[in-house]
Amino acid sequence: MRATQVLLQQHHGRMFRRHWKLQGHRKLIDNGALKSLKERGIQVENALDVVNDKVVLPHKFPLKPLITVEVSNAVELVQHFIFDDSNVLVSGLDHAKNFTNSIEILSESLNVATAESDFSRHDLVKRCIKSSLLYDAYQEKLPKRTDPERPAWNFPRDYGITDRRRNLLLCNRMIQLCSSLNPQLLAHRRTLSDATFRVPLERDGEKVLMSLRADILLTSSEELEAPSTSIDVNENKKDEDVPDLHPMTSTVSLTKEITPVNQLVDSSPFVYGFSKCNVHTAIVHYNSTETANIHDLDVSQDQFLSRSLMKAYAFALAEARRRYGADIENLPHPVTVQCVHTDSKDFHFAVLQLNTVKDNTLTDERNFYWSLPIQTLYETCEYSSGKPVIEGYNPSVFNTLLAFCRNN
Repeated sequence: MRATQVLLQQHHGRMFRRHWKLQGHRKLIDNGALKSLKERGIQVENALDVVNDKVVLPHKFPLKPLITVEVSNAVELVQHFIFDDSNVLVSGLDHAKNFTNSIEILSESLNVATAESDFSRHDLVKRCIKSSLLYDAYQEKLPKRTDPERPAWNFPRDYGITDRRRNLLLCNRMIQLCSSLNPQLLAHRRTLSDATFRVPLERDGEKVLMSLRADILLTSSEELEAPSTSIDVNENKKDEDVPDLHPMTSTVSLTKEITPVNQLVDSSPFVYGFSKCNVHTAIVHYNSTETANIHDLDVSQDQFLSRSLMKAYAFALAEARRRYGADIENLPHPVTVQCVHTDSKDFHFAVLQLNTVKDNTLTDERNFYWSLPIQTLYETCEYSSGKPVIEGYNPSVFNTLLAFCRNN
């Protein structure tokens, strides 16, 4: 076969450009509208005469004089320390005890009626774990992985369920399961989400604002009974003093902020007239992407425990001021708050009995704090050979959570 000339397809764009050029020079067809307007005495102007008018812009634009307003009631700004959900105390639990004027009581003395084990109940808990950590279809870019031995190595980006969403899904489902197992309590309880408390106070002569969030807050129509009234607190523990932080102060590792003085007031998520406004149990989440040290070190277990005490103290102090007024100094009755601190795997259960709102340098009275050992809900929860598998499930975690919700 003889080779012939290569034939190319005509470029269609040339035809479209020519068609557009021809259509752009179309002649206007007289439809009689101009004649009809002139007969009616309506003046018609050529649009080109209006468009072609040149607008002369001035070279200088005079500035308008500034309007001076005299502010008679200027807002005063005040510098203060702040402890929020992104902070942890540098010295851990001892630091929190000194800040909150609390002493730790043996957890064996805390009378918590742990619920009995039920296989069908724990099957539901396992379903909650799988639904929250494995079955959820929400995919988001996760934090970058790093290798200390190879800091320059770039790992592939991971996608999955974020720590905040894992905590939110798991805790909501477990609390919903506790409510379904105790329907008689629904008439006396309410569940709030993202309840924020703001509590101003003074420590070592400095103003401190505690702005903390209870991710899930259980409220009740009745006040929680103080544990010390039903158990025998060791006399040696009553005389125990708070840890000494010398040469540090209790405000070390707290960040400074400048806030209008009218915003340093107590704030709680309850509205006026809400009958079930007594704080019962606060469930707080530990999100590694939100909470960190100011010196870029990993959060230790001792700092994890201190965060439980600081959160419980803020909620108890806000509850005391709601009941007895913002200027209360001597509490007529102790205020008790239960706290559950979790990162969706490890659970820490604690109870704080607030006996005084004063600093440890102003009174010899101490607050009582019960802290149960950290319990692990499961060892691993992942897909194995394409199947969702939970290994090392600990039933005592849900039993303790159920006992906290049932406590009255």
